[in-house]
Amino acid sequence: MIYIIEAIVGEKSLFKIGTTKFCPTIRLNQLKNQNAAHIKLVGAMIGNKQDEELFHSAFRIFRKHGEWFSDCKGIRKLVEDFPIQVWDEVMEELKSGKIEPEDAFYNLTLLRFEDNSAIVHQELKRVADELRSKPT
Repeated sequence: MIYIIEAIVGEKSLFKIGTTKFCPTIRLNQLKNQNAAHIKLVGAMIGNKQDEELFHSAFRIFRKHGEWFSDCKGIRKLVEDFPIQVWDEVMEELKSGKIEPEDAFYNLTLLRFEDNSAIVHQELKRVADELRSKPT
């Protein structure tokens, strides 16, 4: 699972693009213990370490440090395209017992991603091409 976390630092935002084997909200809570800034989960999508590395490469000119990136239109578009609401809906169903844990991943795939790997890769290519076409 790829997650996007926004940290509010003063009047500016930084975004962390990372991966987790667990629920993104678990990762958020781990990071809250390590950060003084106000942070919140703003995006989540199906993906793996290789997908994460593609995002990091696409946004490399915005990298501040590690997996943290400056605010930019590309990251905002990514958050808009892969909102956390779908994740929240599935998690509520899971918590309420309406679905089993093994069905949660399947339901996420059906709700948001008909062919999740193709969509993730298509979005990565689009963002990378958009960034490459901008003058430096």
